[in-house]
Amino acid sequence: MAAKLKKVFVFVNIVVGLWFFLFGVFILLMPFPKSNVPADVQAIIVFTGDIGRVGYGLDLLSVTKDIPVLISGVHPRVSLADIVSDKNLMNSPKLSRLFLEHSAQTTRQNVLITKEWLAKRGINKIGLVTSNYHMLRCRILFARLSSDVEVVTLPVNMPTSWMFLVREYTKLWVLPWLK
Repeated sequence: MAAKLKKVFVFVNIVVGLWFFLFGVFILLMPFPKSNVPADVQAIIVFTGDIGRVGYGLDLLSVTKDIPVLISGVHPRVSLADIVSDKNLMNSPKLSRLFLEHSAQTTRQNVLITKEWLAKRGINKIGLVTSNYHMLRCRILFARLSSDVEVVTLPVNMPTSWMFLVREYTKLWVLPWLK
């Protein structure tokens, strides 16, 4: 009995140690914000869900030339006017390049809906705006669900609590079991 208990104890310690080691790797792999968008990016995609993402996407709309910006996961009651009102874009000709997507409620849905939107427009290289802690999961989902799309990371640096980072990291462990 003691030998079995020792084996269980060793196994649990290995799993916990591996979890903590990979959590450290996750923290180290979080991307830093970029100061510019590469010239060959064909569209900017913004995944809603946290502070700063939409604002950064609108800033990119203002500084990029002739590429569309899709904001995915917008609440159904939020209009274009609601989004652009505080950026002084309401009468801007750039609004013709801004698209809102209202049906995505999860990151997986963001990716699948974006994949369809990109395919209709023949776009295969995007700048993805999301929080830095969220970027790795988004990139994995794009690789699994839309491998023909090249993703350039345009992260928003978000200060968060350790528990929040633990929750986001744990979601990565669940990804392999999702269809």
